[in-house]
Amino acid sequence: MQNKKFNSGDLVRWYESYADDLSMTKDTGIGIILSEKTYLLYSGDMKHTNYNVYRNKHKDVLVFMPEDLVKI
Repeated sequence: MQNKKFNSGDLVRWYESYADDLSMTKDTGIGIILSEKTYLLYSGDMKHTNYNVYRNKHKDVLVFMPEDLVKI
């Protein structure tokens, strides 16, 4: 079972990568966790969680994987 890494209202630094090269950062900024969504993968053997993040810099909401977020 995956431990919950972030809570709603947490302040985070988000990192957005290029689609064709995940090792290069396209953009970064500060945001607030709004909600999370957990998915069951591989017939329920594995869980994956994504987070909806309000990005202050762009004034929008994007979905991020936990590895693209750092709690401030």
